[in-house]
Amino acid sequence: MGVKFEYYQSNIVLDNINDFKLFFLQRKNSLSFFIIEQSSKQIVSFNNLALDANLADTIEQYLEEDQVLGRFSTIESLGVHVNAISLIPNRLFNTHTLSTYFKDVFEVDHMHINYTDLSDQQTKLVYAYSKSTINALEPYFKIGHIQPAFLGPINSLLLQKETSSFLIQMDAGLFYLSYIDQGEIKFLNQFSFDSSADLLYYVLKVASLLKLDTNQLNIKLTGAVEEESEVYKTLHRFVHSLSFLEEEGTTNIPFSMSEKRYFSDIFAFLK
Repeated sequence: MGVKFEYYQSNIVLDNINDFKLFFLQRKNSLSFFIIEQSSKQIVSFNNLALDANLADTIEQYLEEDQVLGRFSTIESLGVHVNAISLIPNRLFNTHTLSTYFKDVFEVDHMHINYTDLSDQQTKLVYAYSKSTINALEPYFKIGHIQPAFLGPINSLLLQKETSSFLIQMDAGLFYLSYIDQGEIKFLNQFSFDSSADLLYYVLKVASLLKLDTNQLNIKLTGAVEEESEVYKTLHRFVHSLSFLEEEGTTNIPFSMSEKRYFSDIFAFLK
C-alpha cells in the first residue's frame, strides 16, 4: 500500500481536556492514535505507528515523545481491535450458537468475545479481540467503548442503502468481505490471502454460496488498495462493477486519495 502519511497535529489548546476525545485503531501491522475535537468533529492530532516491535514498548516510547497524547492518560478512550469475526442473525443469536461459532476461539485464553449491533438493526456482529492490546493500553488510558475496525465502512454502506453490493476492506495480507442487499448485511467474514488470485477465489466462492450471478457482481473497495495494485487489476478483469467506497464529507487533514481510502475506517467513526 505504501501509505506515506504518518503524523499530523494542529495548533490545539488543551485547556479543557474533556472537549476532546482520544481514539485508538489497531490493524494487523499498525496502531493509529487520533484526537477529535468533539464540537467540530475535526481530527486535531493523528499518528500512525508501525507495529514492528512489542506493542507495549511501542506505546511507551510514543508517550515519551508525544506530550499531547500524554495529556489523555486516564481519560476515557475508544479502542478498536479485531482478530476474528462472524455474523449471527438475531434469530440465531443465543449462548448456544455463540459458543458453536467460536468454539476454537473460546479455547484461546488471550482472546475476548464481544458483540455489537449493526445499523440495520437486524443482526448482531460477534467478534473477538486481543486481550494483549487492552493490557498494553490500560496502564496509560481508561478504555471505553470497543468496536471492530471494519464496522464504520460497513455501516456507511448500509446507510447508503446500496442494492446487492459486496464490500471488500483491505488490510495487510487479509481482507473483510461483506455482502449487503436491500439495506441489510447478509454475509461478513475475514479471509487471509497471499495473492490477488486467492482474493478473487474467495469472492467468487462466497458469491456462489449466496447463489448470486458471478457475472453481475457489484463490488466496493476500501482500505489498503489502489487502482495500480494487482488486487484492483485482477478484480477489474472479472467483476461487472468495481468502484471505491467514497465517504461523504472531507477531512481537515491533507491526505492523498489512497490514504483517505486506507483510513476510511477512521473517518466512518466520525459520522
